[in-house]
Amino acid sequence: MMTIDDLCSRFALVGVTCAGLIVYGVGSAAFAPRRWWTQAALAVVAAAVVCGGFALFLPAALPAAAVVSVAVGLLTVERARTGLFGVLATPARQRAFGAVVAATAGAVWLVENSRYDRESDAMANQTMVAITKETAPFTTPAKVACLTDKGSPVQVRVPVEPRGPEDLAATEQRAMHVPALTGKWIRTGAPDDRSNCHGWVFAGGRFHIGGEQLEKIWADNGYEKVAKPQPGDVIVYLDDSKQPLHTGVVRAVQANGAVVVESKWGSMGPCLHPADYSWYGTDFEYRRSPRAGHLLAGLTSAGDTRTTP
Repeated sequence: MMTIDDLCSRFALVGVTCAGLIVYGVGSAAFAPRRWWTQAALAVVAAAVVCGGFALFLPAALPAAAVVSVAVGLLTVERARTGLFGVLATPARQRAFGAVVAATAGAVWLVENSRYDRESDAMANQTMVAITKETAPFTTPAKVACLTDKGSPVQVRVPVEPRGPEDLAATEQRAMHVPALTGKWIRTGAPDDRSNCHGWVFAGGRFHIGGEQLEKIWADNGYEKVAKPQPGDVIVYLDDSKQPLHTGVVRAVQANGAVVVESKWGSMGPCLHPADYSWYGTDFEYRRSPRAGHLLAGLTSAGDTRTTP
């Protein structure tokens, strides 16, 4: 089974090779070099692009880069050009050949780029399924009274057999290596199976709360939709049917309007990330309540181990 590292290696291999061929093809099409030293100079430039790219992105594949460079270099040998590649006997034909090489390499790179995007997205989705899936079975904890401000009970759950730290860390590490995530979030806590995103916001990170419970919380705890968020507001990501999919807390609103939120992605630890960048899409809204914090009634003295959102 291909891993994300294998996918990145293939992308680098194809991309760097195509870059070298594009340089050679464009040079041939533009200048049609006839003297051996001008031909050699073009080949050296193309080979430098290939070898430099492999040295930067894929050092282990430098032997393959050398083979590609030698193959490109053969095109500069006059005997090969007039024998094996007799079609290059005139400048016009050489220019046409260069254009074909550059166009073909460019097309291959575009196909590979599309393939990479498609397969990396699929891997990212598979990783996210592993991260966000709820650990089963669940149980309702005894002697926990979780209520709205109007006294309506809110169902909370806990996993019967939470995953251990090693399993959770391994899952999070897979997510960290997904290209779409790289450099986009800052972890603020350790991975934890005890709560999901809603439980992190409304139950102090101690329980799982189902999305179907949110309408009750909105109504009883005075939440209203707002167009312009402020730190402390709740961000609600919506699915295709406009149902709550994910929640987090606004932490900062920058001068340019960019919003930074903190939320818990499944079993991952809570993290800071731009509002418009998450696994949950860009269809979201903000809600604000006049109450202090978001912790549900009955949990304020239940021994939270983290700061209330």
